[in-house]
Amino acid sequence: MVMLIIDPPEAEVGAEYDGEVVSVATYGAFVNILPGRDGLLHVSKFHSSKRVKNTEAVVKNGDKIKVKVDSIENGKVSLSPVEDLDIPDDAVGESKGNSGDRKPSRPRNGNRNNRSEKKTENNNKSSNRKRVSFEDEFEKGL
Repeated sequence: MVMLIIDPPEAEVGAEYDGEVVSVATYGAFVNILPGRDGLLHVSKFHSSKRVKNTEAVVKNGDKIKVKVDSIENGKVSLSPVEDLDIPDDAVGESKGNSGDRKPSRPRNGNRNNRSEKKTENNNKSSNRKRVSFEDEFEKGL
C-alpha cells in the first residue's frame, strides 16, 4: 500500500538533515530527509577525491546518512554528504580528474568529422532552393 503525504514539508537549501537511504540506483542514492521528501545523493558526491563505480557497495536501503541540501530545482532536491562516505576498495573507480582511458571529448563548436565541409558542399548543390520561414509564411496568411 502506498501512502501519499499531502503537502509534504519543504527542505531548505544549505540545511543539514539526518537522512535514510530509501532507494539505490547506479547513478546515486535517494535519501529521505523529511516525511514525504526525498533527495538525490549523486554518485559523484559520495567522496571528495574517490570516484565510485559501484553504488550498491557503498550504500544500502536503510543506511543513515547526514546530508546537506545543495539545491532545489523544479521540486528536485540535490544532496551531498556532510562528510565523505566510506568507500570500499572494490567500489572505487578511477580518481576524479584523471581522464585516463576516457574517450576524447568532441570539439566545442559541435563539428565532428569535418561536417562543416560536407554542409558547404550540400549548400552549393541546393543553392536553387528557396528558404522559407514559418513566421514569414504565417504573417502572409494574416
